[in-house]
Amino acid sequence: MNETKRLDWLGICHLPEPPPTTPTWIPNLSAFIEGTFGAGYTAGGTTAKVEFPNDRVLTVEGTLLTTVGNIIHIDCPITDSPTAARQIYDEVRRVALLILSSSKSDMYPCGGSVIEAFCRTIFCNDFAEHYFSQRPKIVLRFKDAFAGLLRLIKNPMDISEDLASKAGEKMLMNLISRNLFSTDEGYMGLASKSVRSGDQVSVLLGCKIPMVLRPSDGGYLNVVGPCYINGFGDGEALLGPLPPGWKRIDYKKGYNVFTHDKTKTYDLNDPRLSGMPEGWQIFGDIKDNPPLPR
Repeated sequence: MNETKRLDWLGICHLPEPPPTTPTWIPNLSAFIEGTFGAGYTAGGTTAKVEFPNDRVLTVEGTLLTTVGNIIHIDCPITDSPTAARQIYDEVRRVALLILSSSKSDMYPCGGSVIEAFCRTIFCNDFAEHYFSQRPKIVLRFKDAFAGLLRLIKNPMDISEDLASKAGEKMLMNLISRNLFSTDEGYMGLASKSVRSGDQVSVLLGCKIPMVLRPSDGGYLNVVGPCYINGFGDGEALLGPLPPGWKRIDYKKGYNVFTHDKTKTYDLNDPRLSGMPEGWQIFGDIKDNPPLPR
């Protein structure tokens, strides 16, 4: 960690019941480890700043993003069940209708509709347009996934076989052993089934995915586990939204590039950091990165 200045290993920490006697920031590699929440750029490519006051305490820096409010239980089928795809579609439809009926607004706080945000959440916003070239076969375009969700809500039997296969497998990967949560601000996310109302969602410097932390005695925080929260996958919590026309794409594993809709150019540098804020500095050498796409 001292060399990489990364905290990404926190993403395999999960708080069991009852809580362990060891520090919750130490991964239990003998336990079941859930799937990941995607590549992640939540902390905007920052490096970690950590201290070890003693052998049980890890001190990190970051920002409190929000607090978990309501929890919506997701009954995910067993993965090897022959009817798993149909079961997950029925469950997604149930949860979608529940969200539509209980939402205080039709619009999501970060933009777009609530049902669009729900679609991005159950897919962890992992769509084809976020990849430069090769992508996993089960990754869909957002417009196809969203259109399929709308058809599913209207008529549970109206979905193509190909879309059903790809979308079902992807949703199963994302939703197994997880629950949906919402916040008072209207944000929506996915976390492990151990998440509780009142848990804190934080973005930590050097950690590519948001972490759920739980206040404990003495002013300390226990690590509950990683999460996905829609609208904050591109470093918005620390850097604000990307400028109009810009988007981040996964160029090669571990590398992000930024492209503009009109110029179609690519840049390794985050456009929000064209002028470094006071107190910030760039680590690493840009020549070590792979060649930009043409």
